[in-house]
Formats: sequence, structure tokens, C-alpha cells
Amino acid sequence: MRHALFLAVAFLLPASTYSQSVIHQERIRIGGLEKYEIPGALTIDGARITGSSITRKENSFIEIKVSTSNEVMTIPRLRHNLVGHVVAVEAEMVRLRLDAQRTVLVPLNAIGTLDVSRGRRSRARAILAGIGAGIGVTLAAAAITFQSCGLDCGGGTLIIAGGVAAGVATAALLSGERWQRMPMDWLRTRFAK
Repeated sequence: MRHALFLAVAFLLPASTYSQSVIHQERIRIGGLEKYEIPGALTIDGARITGSSITRKENSFIEIKVSTSNEVMTIPRLRHNLVGHVVAVEAEMVRLRLDAQRTVLVPLNAIGTLDVSRGRRSRARAILAGIGAGIGVTLAAAAITFQSCGLDCGGGTLIIAGGVAAGVATAALLSGERWQRMPMDWLRTRFAK
């Protein structure tokens, strides 16, 4: 019995410790700049990217190795986002945990847009709003159609399809994560040591 209790505590402790540290981290979404330069290492001018220190190019980011620190920096690209949890802000850099295996280092001056997650919307509420919108659109379209030509109009399938489309579109718009745009100095003040 004691052995089983010890194992249960041993396996639960690291998970609870990890979940505590993640709870206090902010989830952010950052986008890049149209023009950005690290002299001698990287130049971004719209779609044109050049540099001698580029180690990887992806749709949403560029990685470069800085010779002075031997660290790899990740530069977000224009019109693409990096999403993750802030681990730390230090020396004009933000450490961003993208997932369980990958943490990146992003220069603060390479960030063009900064959004902070305000949580996910309730999926049930979005579905209920979608059902309400679908029923509302269906009833309104049916009332307009049948008022003009009576029950002999036809078009019932089109009316129902329009209601379903309105319901699905409403549910899709209302679900998902809510983001709030923040000023650039928010990272420095929120995570100041």
C-alpha cells in the first residue's frame, strides 16, 4: 500500500509542478516586421530575405545563428504568427515556448504585432448561438418568401440551406481563441525582473 502511494505521488508531482508553471505563463501571438535588419547577419525587406547567418527559413519564421552568443534566434515573418507561452523576457529578448519540445529566442525589436490570449470561447455557447442564428435566418427567409407568394412558392430547400449556412458561420465565428492587441512595451513591463 505504501509503495503504491509513493508511486502515485512520484508520478503526480512532476505533472502538477509543470501545470503550475504553465498556468502562470501568458499565451501570446507575435508577428514580424516588413523591414528588419541585424547588421552582417540578416536583412528582411518585404519578401526579400538575405543574410550570412540564416540557418532555417520557414513560412512563419527565420532562424539565424548569432556568432557572438552562439545562440539561435527566431525572427517572425510578416503576415505570419508565432504562438506560444512566454517563458522569460531578458536582454531585449523573449523566450517563447511554442510547444512541449521547442522554445525559441525572439528579439523584441523583431516583433511587429503582439496579441495576448484572453482564453477560448465556450464551444457550447457558440453552437447554441449558431443554432439560434440558423433558426432565425430560416424563419425570416420563410416569412418573406411565403408572404409574397403563399405556400405555392417552393424554395424550401434553399431556405433551409441558407439557415444552416448562417448557423454554421455564426458558430465558427464565435468559437476559437480570443486575442487582444497589446503595445510592444507590454512584454517588458509584464515580465520585468
